[in-house]
Amino acid sequence: QERVVIKHRYSAFINTDLNTVLKAKGIQSVLVCGVATNVCVETTTRDAYMFDYYVTMVEDCSAAYDARLHETTLENIRRHFGLVASSEEIIQTWRGIGQKKAAAL
Repeated sequence: QERVVIKHRYSAFINTDLNTVLKAKGIQSVLVCGVATNVCVETTTRDAYMFDYYVTMVEDCSAAYDARLHETTLENIRRHFGLVASSEEIIQTWRGIGQKKAAAL
């Protein structure tokens, strides 16, 4: 039952209904990861930022064909477009949120 968006450009937002689907569901934050950190992942990240999403790039779930390009893109994202976090940091944050909600009951 997961929505599948097939992208045809570097950005997952261009010529797809991704933005419409996310906005319709009230989504405000996105995690971005994939192959070619410095091309497709960065382009999608930039577009997500421009569409007013809170963006987190998952650094250990992304890769480039050159480690230097990967690291440069991560720094660019940190400085201009969003957060960069490891998958473990994200998992730990989500676990903490679940515990806070449970404690509030």
